[in-house]
Parts: sequence; C-alpha cells; structure tokens
Amino acid sequence: MANQTAQLEPLLVRAKDAAALCGVSPRKWADLRSSGKVPPSFKLGGCVVWKTAHIRLWIEWDMPTLDRFEQLLAAGGQR
Repeated sequence: MANQTAQLEPLLVRAKDAAALCGVSPRKWADLRSSGKVPPSFKLGGCVVWKTAHIRLWIEWDMPTLDRFEQLLAAGGQR
C-alpha cells in the first residue's frame, strides 16, 4: 500500500495566498483591499489573514465590495 498523505486545505491564508487563490498578484490584492473590494481580513498573532471560505463565497457572489459582502453574510447569503 502506497503511503498517502492527505493534503488539508488551509482555513486561513495570508495575502500572498489569497491573491493566488484569486489569480491576481499580491500587489493587486493589496490595491483591492485598500479600496474595500475584498472579503474581511482578520488579525491572528500579528498576521493579517483571510478565511478561504469567505474568499470562495466572495468569488461565487461575483466579488462584491466589502460592505456588500458583509451584508450578504449577515443575511445568510441571500442575494
């Protein structure tokens, strides 16, 4: 039996990985963040991170602004 290691998808990612998930450069991600166009970030141990689940929802919901994304989350994802 071959040794198989299950790869876990991270629940939280830093900016570089969030940008990669979305297919943009880290610089573009920073620009989008500064203009309020990405999902909410969180501070964890001095690092800024994003929930991968939020990034996936944000893309599924056609990349709304941060304000609109938070409204959709509060409404339970009803558009």
